[in-house]
Amino acid sequence: MMARSSAELQARRESALPRAVACAFPVCAERAQGAEIRDTEGRRYIDFIGGMGALAVGHSHPLVIDAVRTQLQRFTHTFFGSIPYDGYVRLAERLNAIAPFPTPAKTLLVATAVSGKGST
Repeated sequence: MMARSSAELQARRESALPRAVACAFPVCAERAQGAEIRDTEGRRYIDFIGGMGALAVGHSHPLVIDAVRTQLQRFTHTFFGSIPYDGYVRLAERLNAIAPFPTPAKTLLVATAVSGKGST
């Protein structure tokens, strides 16, 4: 069920999720493009957070969309610890090459949930 308003989503969130799942802003994102986000009520926001640094090129950048589409056509996800894939290794190699350490670097890529302040 799609939220019709930010207040409705907030009420559903409080009912369905534990308090540990933090939410900094009580608005419901409907869509985003570049540095702007629009909520379900049509209000426009400048996204200074950008996916907590993950979206430095903005929302829905055409090059990112093309890269995601290409990847989705190959496979959506595999746990690297079970079945490794080239992209993971290539990214680690690129990061290692620019790491400012006096000895060779090694990289571990992980996804994590971040809990912030301001949630009920």
